[in-house]
Amino acid sequence: MKNSILYIILIPAFLISISSCNAQKQKNKQINSIIKLAYEQIGKPYLYGGSSPSTGFDCSGLIYYLHQQNNINVPRSSRNYKNFGNKISLNEAQTGDVILFFGYKDSLRIGHVAIISKIENNQIWFIHSSSGKKHPGVIESNLQESAYLK
Repeated sequence: MKNSILYIILIPAFLISISSCNAQKQKNKQINSIIKLAYEQIGKPYLYGGSSPSTGFDCSGLIYYLHQQNNINVPRSSRNYKNFGNKISLNEAQTGDVILFFGYKDSLRIGHVAIISKIENNQIWFIHSSSGKKHPGVIESNLQESAYLK
């Protein structure tokens, strides 16, 4: 699989004014809720067009489900992320950001989406629903060790 990172986006709902401690606490609570729910989906099967833990997920279905459960509207299809949110650099990435990848067949089209689950020792980990034969379904991957940077 030869994908490359397109960009990382901040979901607009996360761009809450941080002028008060309460706003920052609410933002952190929301991100923690999304990430906790993402970890709970690990092991669920891959299903093209899927967006439910009872049947399975495709990549954008997982991201959609995680955000809908936290009352945040995001696109259902990966291609609709192209003009959604705010583009940031990989160095600015934070837990809870959605990461977008070019498609391996079409380098101009978003082919995969995931959510950053943690950043440890400058290593970015993300949860996604993979259609790959080696590890199908919802998994956590290390960006630097994945095929997505190759």
